Amino acid sequence: CMEADAENIDVVDAVLQLAAEDDAVRTRATVPLPVQSYVNRVEKLVNECSKQLESKEDLNNEERVAFVYDFIINGYKYKLPIEQELISPYRTYFHNVLAQRQGNPASLACLLYGVLERIEKKGLISSFEVVLAQRGGARRGVDAHTGVVAVEQRDQRRRALLLGCLLYTS
Repeated sequence: CMEADAENIDVVDAVLQLAAEDDAVRTRATVPLPVQSYVNRVEKLVNECSKQLESKEDLNNEERVAFVYDFIINGYKYKLPIEQELISPYRTYFHNVLAQRQGNPASLACLLYGVLERIEKKGLISSFEVVLAQRGGARRGVDAHTGVVAVEQRDQRRRALLLGCLLYTS
């Protein structure tokens, strides 16, 4: 893991760079994956969510984090695919997840983390943690539809693990 540099990693850019590298190697594409256009999609989502969140002054931090989660999952309609597609590259690689609004729990967690991190930098939330449930194990507060939960408290060690490994299971 890259714990020492975890604070400087943009999870959205990191997962898009992984997708771009795989796309270049696997398909031997001469045209690179347009990473910036996918980052722009995330930025658009962040800006729309932030605009709505700014008007919700009465919400505490935990409610703000829950609002962001709801905005992504229910507002933008991101969801899990059918079980047979959970390991498909179309549900794993981030550019496909953004384009099709379907992804496995790890990909949706990366999206949620990237959005929450950008909103935190705007000062609209103060802290958060994104947690994935272990397969087959129920966890209180975990969304049954996505396997992902955003909670208010963030432990820096867990953040480093999430950023370094792109996955933290609890």
